Amino acid sequence: MDEKRRFIEARLEGKYSMTELCSAFGISRKTGYKWWNRFQERGHHGLTERSHEAHTHPNATSELVVKLVIAARRAHPTWGPRKLRAWMLGRGHKAVPAASTRQRVAVLQHFGHQRSFQVVDQARH
Repeated sequence: MDEKRRFIEARLEGKYSMTELCSAFGISRKTGYKWWNRFQERGHHGLTERSHEAHTHPNATSELVVKLVIAARRAHPTWGPRKLRAWMLGRGHKAVPAASTRQRVAVLQHFGHQRSFQVVDQARH
């Protein structure tokens, strides 16, 4: 962050070209222009680090399905993912996750880590 601020301050002084500044700071011109444009759009706040996490997770397992798998696993602790799938389909559930997802939910739930994988927040969708 300090490097970005120093870069912007040097750019505002106007003594050096963008190419010279980028070379002096050891960054590409593309990065230099990205920092400069963000500064122009949002000021110093635009220089803060941004999250690289995706805004949406279209293939995430819904909270309802996670709860269903956990409930089924608690009721039938010896069942594997294939039998859980048959049980869920037999109960009329259409959104049945893949065996690997059912297994991951069951195993993580067993170790007390239900939320350590991506789950869709139903309130946002």
